[in-house]
Amino acid sequence: MGGIVSFQVTEEYQVRLGSNIIKNCKSILAFAGKPFFTLKRHEDGYLGIYFDIHDSQGNKIAVVKRNELYFTKETDTDLFTANATKDLYEVKERSSGRVIFSIKKRSLATPNELDICFATYLPNG
Repeated sequence: MGGIVSFQVTEEYQVRLGSNIIKNCKSILAFAGKPFFTLKRHEDGYLGIYFDIHDSQGNKIAVVKRNELYFTKETDTDLFTANATKDLYEVKERSSGRVIFSIKKRSLATPNELDICFATYLPNG
């Protein structure tokens, strides 16, 4: 019988964000007094990150939920390619091949729980 998947905010984790290792930090980065990233843990121990990706004008072009990228309806998704495996989720620009979003999980992230790399602006551009 299926149920609602429940993730709860956690303050116990170790992730690599860009070139920084972050461990058990209450708020990784805040903007306008609110956390920019939220880390939540599933009851089975799986760690997920949640945040928004903005363009240089501050427009939200995508959201990250449970380590997966979801583009907004306004974003031209034909400009990007995605590669998803059990341990890696990666999105590239078609024109340049530049990785704009990557999350390594499980064994690919070791010794961290997640290894996250992305390109974004803050909500004010």
